[in-house]
Amino acid sequence: MQNTQNDNHGDNGGSGLVNIVSYSFKGNHLVEASLVREGAARTENQQKWGQPLFVFLKLLPGGKGGGGERTYISDKQVTMKLALHQLLELADALREYSFQRGAAFGRAFRIFTDSSKANIESARGGTKSVSVYEANAKGDGIKLMLNFSLKPGGGGQGENHSFSMTTAQARAMAQVFTRIAQEGLDLEIKRQSGENGEGDASLEASRHIFRAVSHMTKVTERLEAMVRSMAAGRQNAAFGGRPQGESQVPGPQGVS
Repeated sequence: MQNTQNDNHGDNGGSGLVNIVSYSFKGNHLVEASLVREGAARTENQQKWGQPLFVFLKLLPGGKGGGGERTYISDKQVTMKLALHQLLELADALREYSFQRGAAFGRAFRIFTDSSKANIESARGGTKSVSVYEANAKGDGIKLMLNFSLKPGGGGQGENHSFSMTTAQARAMAQVFTRIAQEGLDLEIKRQSGENGEGDASLEASRHIFRAVSHMTKVTERLEAMVRSMAAGRQNAAFGGRPQGESQVPGPQGVS
């Protein structure tokens, strides 16, 4: 786990950020998802409408090093900024495509991301998006693609990079994305609980009360079992040690 201040991921605009956790997938390119939290220096608009926890999803194009080994070109990386729920949407699309249910999304599943801080002219049709689609594989089974697309607008030359996966790899990626998004949601719930006066101390107190109640419930159940056992013992004693419901049958009478 990596924690860094002012981690420059391209879309952060130079603001103070804390990287909570990152996970990467290596293949023809490298794809990395990073759960990020904004620092304390948030603008009034960010505090009102923004989400302090989000995800940077980036792709580093594959290449070859000096010795011919595979490497990834960091200075050509493409970064997408996603809300937590968008990462869950992407995970769901990967999962559905991996089970060959992608037809529900049409030709491809696509999320258009914030392009305000990229060198893209949105007013002239520029877009920034990440998508999932099925590729035509020749004898290698189904291949899925996670595509990163930059279109500058105005007819300019864009960029397209597709990370290639098998269906099993897509399901694994979906599971990781879901876990990262869930971690972010858990932290956001905890943050909002703290702002409402229900911070760590209150949450720990609630857990302590729950444990105490659970313990008392178990003690009560054991005491009730003991009382039932003692009552059954006394009842058996009242019948001369015979189980309740049995009657004593007189033996044969003597013949004179």
